[in-house]
Amino acid sequence: MKKVLRQLSALREYFLYFVKAKHRKGHGIHSPFIYHLVSKVIYDKTKYADYSFFRSIRKKMYGSDVKLRVEQVGANSRHFKLNLRTVADLAKVSSVQSKFGNLLYRLVMQYKPATIIELGTSIGLSTIYLAKGNKNSHVITVEANSSLCDFAKSSFQENKLYNISVKQGMFDDLLDELSNKITKPAFIFIDGNHTYESTLYYFNYFADRMEEGIIVLDDIHWSEGMHKAWNEIIQNDENQATVDLFSMGIVVCREQITPRNYTVRF
Repeated sequence: MKKVLRQLSALREYFLYFVKAKHRKGHGIHSPFIYHLVSKVIYDKTKYADYSFFRSIRKKMYGSDVKLRVEQVGANSRHFKLNLRTVADLAKVSSVQSKFGNLLYRLVMQYKPATIIELGTSIGLSTIYLAKGNKNSHVITVEANSSLCDFAKSSFQENKLYNISVKQGMFDDLLDELSNKITKPAFIFIDGNHTYESTLYYFNYFADRMEEGIIVLDDIHWSEGMHKAWNEIIQNDENQATVDLFSMGIVVCREQITPRNYTVRF
């Protein structure tokens, strides 16, 4: 019964998103920065050469029956009941979707942050998109599960991605160390511990410590808790504008930006 109610809630949220999504290709957006973000980055239709690289990695992972032991940290998984999971299942269910991975790649390529901080490595697919966006960016990715860290490290080495540092540990234990790595512009990708309290805490932690940059949150409508957290984030009316893509939320922090939440069909 709970599963049915959760599915109905998700359908309702998507319907509301679909109805409210008006700013296709930047129409009706008055902020120059957000207009450029939507029209030139989110809706960039260029077929970049790296896209074939990403597809080849996905194909390999989708076909992998390697099993990894994953201890549950944060919100419980909807899809897995056992701790032993194949790489193929993790790639298909728990990793960033292809179009959103491509978007992460374009965001990094466009804004060229010196350092990228990612909370939630998993098997490293999203990390690869971030690292390929700008070879001069240093990606610091954090994962609590040792088996996932080991697999991700081997994948990065195999694909000759040398601008990635993997930190194993609980997010909270590493925040102070990570805060010293924040650059301008900052780029933070939060994709782990999908609970209301944790999402708000991590967002506010980084937002309070960055002068300018972008915070990307994955699965913003994944659960009632995530939806509630996102709704509180978009209420912030100081030096912040947000873009709701339903599966992903983008928060732009910079001085003199007009505060507003834009719901964009993607």
